[in-house]
Amino acid sequence: MVAYWSSGATGWTTGLAVPLTAVDAPITGVLRQIAGPAAFLLPASGLAARFTARRIEGALPIFWHHVTKAKDEAIELSTAP
Repeated sequence: MVAYWSSGATGWTTGLAVPLTAVDAPITGVLRQIAGPAAFLLPASGLAARFTARRIEGALPIFWHHVTKAKDEAIELSTAP
């Protein structure tokens, strides 16, 4: 059994595989097997989200400058005789 989760914001995909023998096992056995990978994936996904947010926040002032400059140029061109 494999479960995938894809983030539209980052394009990252997380996969989790559980052996088929665990499917017929009691739910507590399955949860114990999932707990190990989940304990790793949760902090890893948090770090990935933080890294992505920092990269986006760093680019926003540059993007905002270009948008403002383009807007000013459009106003200037539309008011020119």
